[in-house]
This record gives sequence, C-alpha cells and structure tokens, in this order.
Amino acid sequence: MLLLICGLGSLASWAQTAPTWSVLGPTGGSVTALLADPAEPLNILYAGSDVNGVFVSKDGGATWTAGNSGIRSGRHVHAMASLGNFVYAATDDGVYFSPAGGTLGWSRLQSPQAADTASACAISLLLSAESRLYMASNCEPNIYVTSEAGQSKPAWVKTSLPAGPAGSASTVSALGLLGGSVAVGSLSTIYRQDANQNWINSEATTDADGFPVLAGLLGEQVAAIVSSSSKWAFTCTLAGLVFQADLSTGGLLTWTRLQFAGDDPRTCNGLAVARVGAATQSVLAMASSDGAFATSVFDDGTVSAPGFVPGPAFAMGSYVRAALQVDPAARSSLLWATESGLYASTAADLTQSTLLALSKPAPLNGPARVDAPSQRLNNVQVQDVAQIGASLFAITQTDTGSYVDVVVSTDRGANWTRTQLAGPLSPVTAIRALAADSAHNVLYAATDQGVYYLWQGTGAWTPLGNAYDVRALAVGAQALYAGRRFDDSGCLELRPLVGGVPFDVIQSAPRANFNVQSLVVSGGSVYVAGWLDVGLSYDNAVYVASDFVPAKPALAPAWRMFGAESFASDSRVNSLAVAAGVVFIGGNGFLMQNENGAWGSVTGFAALPFPLVSVKALAVDTVNLYVGTAEGLWAISLADRAFKGLVDISGVGTSALPSLVVNGVRLLGGSLFVATSSGLVTPVVIVAPASPPADGGSGCSMSIAGEPDPVLWLLLFMAALLLRARKRRAQSMGSED
Repeated sequence: MLLLICGLGSLASWAQTAPTWSVLGPTGGSVTALLADPAEPLNILYAGSDVNGVFVSKDGGATWTAGNSGIRSGRHVHAMASLGNFVYAATDDGVYFSPAGGTLGWSRLQSPQAADTASACAISLLLSAESRLYMASNCEPNIYVTSEAGQSKPAWVKTSLPAGPAGSASTVSALGLLGGSVAVGSLSTIYRQDANQNWINSEATTDADGFPVLAGLLGEQVAAIVSSSSKWAFTCTLAGLVFQADLSTGGLLTWTRLQFAGDDPRTCNGLAVARVGAATQSVLAMASSDGAFATSVFDDGTVSAPGFVPGPAFAMGSYVRAALQVDPAARSSLLWATESGLYASTAADLTQSTLLALSKPAPLNGPARVDAPSQRLNNVQVQDVAQIGASLFAITQTDTGSYVDVVVSTDRGANWTRTQLAGPLSPVTAIRALAADSAHNVLYAATDQGVYYLWQGTGAWTPLGNAYDVRALAVGAQALYAGRRFDDSGCLELRPLVGGVPFDVIQSAPRANFNVQSLVVSGGSVYVAGWLDVGLSYDNAVYVASDFVPAKPALAPAWRMFGAESFASDSRVNSLAVAAGVVFIGGNGFLMQNENGAWGSVTGFAALPFPLVSVKALAVDTVNLYVGTAEGLWAISLADRAFKGLVDISGVGTSALPSLVVNGVRLLGGSLFVATSSGLVTPVVIVAPASPPADGGSGCSMSIAGEPDPVLWLLLFMAALLLRARKRRAQSMGSED
C-alpha cells in the first residue's frame, strides 16, 4: 500500500513539479543548416534544425547533443556561419552568437535592421568571407557587414543593391563567393562588390539608358552561389536550374546552363563544391526538394563541369536542404542535410566513385538503426502515438510533408521501423490520428484518404470504407467512430470494429454543417468536439451520446449538446478531454471547461506568458489534466483546478522536453506519452530513496508545494481502514482460538 501511495503520489506531484523526460525517438529529423567548427572542422560539427534550434557533435557526427543554452526552445534555424572564434545562427527569433569549440552558450546579436522591420523580414542569410560577417534578409535589398566578432552590438556597415528600371531594388535571395569575392544573388542577377563597396551587376550588359539587360539566368531568382576555383563559378535558381560561368575571362560573366540526366529537379536548396582526388579536382553537389544531385569529377583548371545525375538515395525521404564538405583542404566527407536526418558520403566515396551518385551515405543521426540513444539528434516530428501489446506506434512527418508514415518500435523506442502506410505508391499524403482497439489487436489510422487498419499491429495496412479526409478516431465498446469535415453524407461515421460484432455502417451528424475535430469515449458515452463556420468566428460545441450498441436495424446515435450552448471563438476547437463528466476543450488562444452547463475558461490559462498560445492536445487521468501546447506541456490538478492555474511541466536543462511544440498527449498502459516536434517522450519514474530524508520524513512526499494533497490523504485513509480491518480480524481470530 505504501508503494502504491508513493507511486500515485509521484503522478499527483506532476502538476507542481516537472518530471525528468526520456526521449524514445524516432531518429532523424529535419536538418536545415550545417557548419564545421572554425578550429576543429573534422571533429566539431553544428546542425541547425527546423523547430529545435542547434545540435552539436564533438566526435565528427558520431554522437549529438542539443546546444541551445541561451536560445529559447522551438527555434527554426535558417543559416549558420563562423567569424573568428565565434559561431552564428540566424533563427526565426533573431541572430545569436556563441564561442566556438563545441560548448555552446548563445547570446543575441543586436540586429542591424531598423526597429520597425517586420518579423517576417528577419535575417535569414549568413556568409563569412574576407574576415567579415555578411547578413541579409530575403525580403529586402540590404546587406549588412561587420568585422567585429563576438559582440552583441557590433559596428555594422549597410549597403544596398542598386535600383532597377522600375526604380526599386531587387531583394537579396542568396549570399556566396565567386572566386573568393563576395557575391549577392537576386532576381536574374548576381552582383559583386567593387572597391567602393558598390554592388555591380556581374553578368549583364546595359541598354542605352544604362539599365542592366537581364540575360543568361533566364529571369530566375538566384538561390545559391559557389565557385570551385578562380576559374569556375556556379549558381542555381529557386526553380532548380543550374548555371556555370568562367571567371578567368575577367569581364562580364556568361552563364551556361548545366543539364540533368532525366527530369529536372523542381527546386534548388543549395550548392556545394567538394574537393576530391588531386588538388584541382572537384565534384559539384546540389540539394533539392527532389533529392540530391551530383556531377562526376571535373578538373577546376581546365574542364567545365559535366551534367548532373541523381545523387545518393536516403532511406526515409528525398528532401535535401543543404550539402557541406567539412574540410575541403583535407578532402573530407560531404555532409547531406535532409528532412529525415543527417548523412555523410565518405572521402572514399568521393574519390573512388566515378559518380557521387554511387556512394552509400552513412547516417550520422538516423533514420537507419543506431545502437546508442546518444547518437540521435532526436529531431523528428511526432504527431500521435498508440500502443498494441508491447508495440509502440507513432505518426512521424517532416515539416514540408515530403515524408509521412507510421513507425513502430517493439523495444520501447530503441529502434523504429516504417509500417509503409504512406509511400511512393500510396495515395495517403497526410495521417491525422491513431486509435488502438486492444481487445482485437487492431490499430486504426485516420488519413486524408479514409481510415486504414493494421491487423494485430503487423503486415500491410488495409483501407476501411470510403476515402474521406478523416480528422479524428475513437474506439468504443463495439464501434469505431471516425470524424471528418462535413459533407453530404454527414461528418461522423460508425463502423464495426475489425473482428467485432458486425452491423450496418452508420452515417451521422450531431448538427447540420458540423465539422468534427476530436473524439473521446469515456464512461459509456462518446463525446465529439467540433465547429461550425459562422463567418468571422466559429461556433465550437461538444455533443454526447451513449456508446453505440448494435441493433437491428442499426440506429444512429441520439446526440445532445453538452452544456447549455456552444462556445463562440475566432479560432476552432482542436482538442477534447473528459474527466468524471467534466469536459475540457482547447484551441488557438483558449482552454475551456464545462461542468455545470456553461463554458468557462480554465483558471490560469489566460495568465500564461504567451499570448494566444495554441492548445494542440489534451489528456486526463484521475489526478491531472495535461495540456499540450505550442509553448510546452502544462498540467493542472483536477482536485484543485478551481483555485490553481496551469503549471509548466516541460522541465529545464537536459531533463526537459526536447521541443516545446507538443502535438499529442496520450495515456497508454498507465504511462504518459508526449508527441513533440522533436520526438516521442515519456517521463522517467524516479524511485523514492530507501533511507529517510534529512527532515525525518518517510521518503514519500505527502504534500505539494506546501499544501496537502487530497488524493494522498484519501489513499492514506483507505490504508488506515484496511490496516484497522486486518487488526480486528486478527483479534477476532485470536479470541476464537
């Protein structure tokens, strides 16, 4: 009984004390930027991510740790660069700098932009060259330069691209090097800086009025600029075209388009020149949304680069953001930043293969199997989680949607494999939710092409019913509930559970034009949360009916609104939880509860330090309401929610959630699982010390934040009754003897 009390007491304390979180994976994730340490490029690497800041490796990519001290969690990294003994990261929360050397401690760099610059025009381009740091935004014509490293307030020099024929300057879209000189890419034009720091069009002639004549780059937006030597320059455009120019002529550049074997890529995300073999030999690599592309080896001094062929193939996705040779002087490996992890084509691959396409890139952080959890970047987006027996299933996807699937682990997160719900031959492009029918060992998935099921958690997925865009699932005693946006057939479908009692499929709608967003089966009832579009706002409502029981003929549920009225808001409800008849709903900027027929705000939600925080997921046990938001995980004790607000249980430091973006919260088999934009996590169970604490207590906390916990006192009272009953029974048996 004491162990039970202490165990449940630890659950009760979560509303006040954050647990230590353990990341279960999966491996991989979206890497957006790469940088080698200026002093130790072969050993210390930095990787910027989509929503989880910067990761650092001190052993050449074998192991990784988050390096976000000083940067708020959930940051997207646009670009990275180094100057002197400092490294820089351009994020969606500003530019930060840190001492190099692998131990990152970030400070914010004062922006050179005007104070009224829109946040959407934040610095997103970085370049280190000529002992200077260059910065630019892709929505203004300005370039900012400083030679002062490591200062929060460096001295900036501002320059701007020249005005075009229409009187306005083009915006900057790329920073790069042409034969060692800084170059700026814009619409159909590449500029180089002269001795007076003026930006001069490098390839176009001028008309009679002195305006540039756009030529060569075919009116495309420049996406990247590199050069392999003082002779050859390369550029690519946002539309995936690649061009080459001869720098040795000394005059205006003439760009020649390079060809691709097969279909042209749709985008160019970056170019990299990798040194291979002899001193003057190179390979040109391209990163795109259609994968990696590469040329065969060419000589920098004489021969122009040949055309492109598809580069290395990666296990879980084709979207490649960037490529980087860690140390060109050492002919080192070429790194590939993909949406499903970081890979490396080795130096041997580059020099011994006729084409880089023949190389077999090694995963530096997944998604292939890894032996030690410390090797993971733990940076994959997880949307939802479910459990069948000992198998964990998770919806994983990349930020652009180029990869989405359900993955499974049979060893509690040590290894994950794809179940192939979505793939090259599958019509499924979005997976919304998972639901497990443990009684029949069936897993259901809500997709944009209807419901699919996995029999006994193995084998191939099978479609179930029509190809609706299903948003929510719930498993009742004898029926599967599938909710979707409203159409002529309704918005809620009831189907027999696979392996359960058969009945005719039922189409139902709690209300005309109702759109289902969340479903919960609790206490013999099914609850459905959704909304109606009423112009400038939404009518959010919850309906309830008895859990379906098959009949002949099958009868539609008798829906009734939960509460006296709907809840109007300028945003839609997207999450639902039910605890002992109390209903909670959450959306963008609101968290409401309905206990006595009327909707009211949950105490403390409005006081959160993040305006209009989005509630993305809700879950409830007998002790706490768990609230997953775009700003972390929060909890509130059900026993005292009337007078206490939400408490942050995201944690801090190495024991915190790996990402504050929480997409899903589930209670499975008595354990709490949190799906974040940086992997699936679960709390570590901390065993109470065997010896009494210094204050003479029992080693089991009996209070929360100095106040009695009613659940613990109830358990103690029950234990006392049991002990008293046993004592009386022993006494009565003794008197009988």
